[in-house]
Amino acid sequence: MFLLRFSILVFTILLCQLAYCEPVIIKGSVPGAAGTEIKLLAYADFISNTEQQLAEAKIGQDGFFEISLDLKSTIFVYFTIGIQKSELLLEPGKVYNLKITGLLDRDLRNKDIPPFQVPALIITVLNPWRFELNGLVQEFLSFHNDFLALHSMALVRQRDAKLVEQYTSELYNMFPGIDNAWFNILLTYNIASVEMMARASSREAIAVKYLLDEPVLYDHMVYMDFFQQFYEKHLITSRIYERNKLINALESPDAYNALMEMLAKDPLLPGYRLRELVLIKNMYEFSGSPGFEKKNILSLLEKVKTASKYSEHKLIAENLINLLRQG
Repeated sequence: MFLLRFSILVFTILLCQLAYCEPVIIKGSVPGAAGTEIKLLAYADFISNTEQQLAEAKIGQDGFFEISLDLKSTIFVYFTIGIQKSELLLEPGKVYNLKITGLLDRDLRNKDIPPFQVPALIITVLNPWRFELNGLVQEFLSFHNDFLALHSMALVRQRDAKLVEQYTSELYNMFPGIDNAWFNILLTYNIASVEMMARASSREAIAVKYLLDEPVLYDHMVYMDFFQQFYEKHLITSRIYERNKLINALESPDAYNALMEMLAKDPLLPGYRLRELVLIKNMYEFSGSPGFEKKNILSLLEKVKTASKYSEHKLIAENLINLLRQG
């Protein structure tokens, strides 16, 4: 685990050397938490959901703390105090003034409480600037949840393409001309999810529109959520593949190349990068399924970890290996 954290830290430092990073300053008050630690966590990747610690600080006797870090892009993070946590989006170059409330009584903060019974911390951004990203996302979620509460059954059962058009129209009327790339990607891939839910278009059309000619946005949680929905267990749900042939390929001496050759015939996986990422994801999903032996999947992931052309895939493979070995 130490080596994993160290490699993530080195990877982050190298990214900031190769790409322009900007400082982020987080100042906050946490009433009733003097002397306790507050930690800032993020996911190393959105497939394994392996947590990494970015920073920590001790809350002063006055209840205040300050954290600073360098970011190259917008990031989804968790603040944790004891067993409680809550999420926030941080943008490079911003200063955040926060108030954190909702803490458990001090004697409960480190108790063994079932996760579903642990209340979330309440994070308030004080004096938010116009079009502050967290505020925009909260407005979006309110609209999105209300829309699905009214129309989800019609979307699923009636496959009503007009509802997708309505969702899209109302969304862009609500957020006209927002100049924030991360937020606009959120809108695009939530529209994609609604379109996929309604089956208003074929899988091929959705793939062409949202995935095949677009870059893989490893660091964007909404893109990755859609990506994972779309390709969930793809290799055993698509009619292109035969389960026995997948298992035979996985058991072969050169499993990686055998499987990648099979995936190369898939019109929904035209690019090498996309094929490899779907292979990683699907093989992890199949672990423990009849025929998909864990030792063979670990061997395949080790191959990706050491030989992949993509640093993101090496990191994901390493994190998935750790999860499989813990399981």
